[in-house]
Amino acid sequence: MSQLRAHRTIRIFRAAAIHAVLLLATLFPAAAWAANLTLAWDPVASASLAGYTVHWGTSPGGYTSQVDVGNTTSHTVTGLSDGVTYYFAVSAFDTSGNRSPYSNEVAGTTPAAAPVASFTVSATAGVAPLSVNFTSTSTGTISPYAWTFGDGTTSASQNRRRRTRRPERTPCR
Repeated sequence: MSQLRAHRTIRIFRAAAIHAVLLLATLFPAAAWAANLTLAWDPVASASLAGYTVHWGTSPGGYTSQVDVGNTTSHTVTGLSDGVTYYFAVSAFDTSGNRSPYSNEVAGTTPAAAPVASFTVSATAGVAPLSVNFTSTSTGTISPYAWTFGDGTTSASQNRRRRTRRPERTPCR
């Protein structure tokens, strides 16, 4: 009799989880530099509910990380990489440690990091004619490149080699 009762409780618990978890799943991207995603889901209606586990990974159904979030219906996953799509599911667990199947899967992409423009220059002084290489060491996605030299010349190349023919003081932006 006790085995039948336990089996019945698990069955009711799983049925509730399948119908309720992540029916209303939403992702809210956080600030671009934080690489966080927030999930929210509908609660499971079960007296034996103990809490939820959020599962995630970078491929559909491939959950490589998880966190027990307790008995709450939203959670912010932190420490994610910038510009990456993550796939999430939630499972519920009861006071006996029984787990529901995964909820419906949802996906969210963290914002890409802001680009930071930077470059190196091969020479800052020398005898004319002088060849100078400008090399981008920028991070993030930069498109298009737009070099502007003080003599009115420009370039859209990622890296630019420039040859001066006469002595000059040419700022570069």
